Amino acid sequence: MSRYESMFATCEQQKRGAMVPFVMLGDPTLEASERIIDELIAAGADALELGLPFSDPVADGVAIQEAHLRVFARGINIADCFDLIGRLRAKHPQVPIGLLIYSNIPIAMGLEAFYERCASAGVDSVLIPDVPIREGRPFSAASRAVGVDSVYIAPPSASEETLAQVAEAARGYVYAVSRVGVTGVEMRPKLRGSIMLCPPCASTTPPRCC
Repeated sequence: MSRYESMFATCEQQKRGAMVPFVMLGDPTLEASERIIDELIAAGADALELGLPFSDPVADGVAIQEAHLRVFARGINIADCFDLIGRLRAKHPQVPIGLLIYSNIPIAMGLEAFYERCASAGVDSVLIPDVPIREGRPFSAASRAVGVDSVYIAPPSASEETLAQVAEAARGYVYAVSRVGVTGVEMRPKLRGSIMLCPPCASTTPPRCC
């Protein structure tokens, strides 16, 4: 059983949702990030969604964009972040660790090298918001080869056909987006009923919506 499967089984048994906080690694410092994550897990976080610094986080609003830039300003790089992930995995062996990154990072490193680095650091999943399902095959192949889950977004404007493709290709869970736009700008959902229910996602075992 994977860490995600175990987490979802526990949440289902306890009849609750999973708490999965997002943390930008290196903001404000690597040391502070590590302490923040340790505290989040101690407070009950079920899994982690971690960001790696990138210059153009197009799916994010101002708050996370500025976090990316603060990390860059400190001279923190991707290798530093993977080292931190490795320390987190050693301390928290049962907690699922997911990355939310942009496609330039694995493309610049090379897909195989990137996913191999993820696997060696103890990463469970990678979500790349600027890679839609129709372009995801090489990413999925590289991740599957080393046992890392590829997570895909179920967009709020998606057709039923696209949702079915997402549910089929995603591993670990499906990231069901609640509204159109970037993160951190507006809280109200803007979804059609069929997307809110996300039938293809709900049909998986366990349900893989986030």
